[in-house]
Amino acid sequence: MRFLGKILFFTPNFMTRFTTTMGNKVYVTDDLWKDNSTWALSTLAHEAQHVSDKQRYGMVLFGFAYLLPQILAPLALLSLLAIWFSNAWLWSLAALALLAPIPALFRMRIERRGYLMTLCVIYWTFGEEMARGNIPHCVKQFTSPNYYFMWPFKRRLEKWFDKELTEKGKHPSKYNALFVLVFDYISSHHTLLKGGKTK
Repeated sequence: MRFLGKILFFTPNFMTRFTTTMGNKVYVTDDLWKDNSTWALSTLAHEAQHVSDKQRYGMVLFGFAYLLPQILAPLALLSLLAIWFSNAWLWSLAALALLAPIPALFRMRIERRGYLMTLCVIYWTFGEEMARGNIPHCVKQFTSPNYYFMWPFKRRLEKWFDKELTEKGKHPSKYNALFVLVFDYISSHHTLLKGGKTK
């Protein structure tokens, strides 16, 4: 995580603010580790959705899809094997453009599922109004350096979250087993959670 924190220079507070999943492990900040509030639960449920996706699609495919298109930038190294100033050299070097904050469709879809889980935890604990009030905050993550500006189309994201929150918030069993598990946990601890604390 420390090494990753140095690579993510565009997110200087990565080590102190961000919870990250690698494989089946979730790496949390010291503050979150000590926290037992609903907000900590929503973060862990978000990360659990990522773990579930990795188990479903496989670690390699998940990781490759998440890092597209930037993961293709090392193709620029092929320019070292090509004849200088030939078409092959120029095309290989053009791969450097993939390091730019280009819209990342697969990363957006992966994080969209995670943030839907976050919003549903808020919905099941504090109600629909508060959950909907958090949609702009979630959407902002997609357009900020937090995820390397992965998706600039705010309005489409807002519509998607609005629609999915209505369906999944009211009927978690229509989504997946993880949603049901989290919903059942919240239902059995609702009084404690609403007060801000879990067991």
